[in-house]
Amino acid sequence: MNILKSLFFLLVFTCLQGNVFAQQDAVLDSLIQEVDKVSGKKKAFVLTQICQMYWYKEPLKAIEYGKRAVKIAAESKDRKQFASSKNSLGYAYSLYGDYASALELMLESLHIFEELNLEGSASRTANNIGTVYTSQKNYEMAAQYFQRFLNHSKEKGDQLAFAQASTNLGVVNMRLEKYDLALQQHQVYEDYGVASKDDFVVAIARGNKGDIYKAKGDMEKAEMLYTQSLVLSKKIEDSEGIALMQISLGEIYLKEGKLDEAFQAAQEALG
Repeated sequence: MNILKSLFFLLVFTCLQGNVFAQQDAVLDSLIQEVDKVSGKKKAFVLTQICQMYWYKEPLKAIEYGKRAVKIAAESKDRKQFASSKNSLGYAYSLYGDYASALELMLESLHIFEELNLEGSASRTANNIGTVYTSQKNYEMAAQYFQRFLNHSKEKGDQLAFAQASTNLGVVNMRLEKYDLALQQHQVYEDYGVASKDDFVVAIARGNKGDIYKAKGDMEKAEMLYTQSLVLSKKIEDSEGIALMQISLGEIYLKEGKLDEAFQAAQEALG
């Protein structure tokens, strides 16, 4: 399963979720028109929003707007917005593959939030830093930053954040071959998905657990979990999830010598 599917980059001030993504182009156009109508801290905020909108569409444009946001935020002398803009620019750099720049910006953001005694923002930024270290395959460092976010989420009783932090730790602990611990952490995320009736969350959790059982050599359990994840992905029409699970099942079928099933899974993964 694609590791990025399992990680959650948490925005410090704004979470773009659900129907916001579905209306992203309209929102982006509106924000671009708004830029020249505002100034100071508000302009930095709008530029940061545009940076975030371009993350997955065009990382280079995200970097362009992120740099503008950081410059304006610095000029406005609003340190909280300055830290938020740096955080968003850092993630844009990570998507572009420039992990050194990403870490530099995010660590600077973290230190500012710490100086301002904004532990919630600091802990979420720590989570974001963990995603970059995971992309670099530096799992020990990633685990340290994810743990900070998990501890804060637990202290505040934030069930969603706690579940997200748990599954992020599950990803890195699987890479560290701490399989039993990783399974427990993904189970926390699955339990949250079941309780909140979120099939997307449950599908991710079961796919991640399937990865662990495959790594442990238990192909029967891996196949069962991948199949369950696939069923849920089809139910919610998650094309990426469907493709990932078909690929994962195809790998299982190849190991088991089921060539016809492997071929069919590959064909369905390609759409």
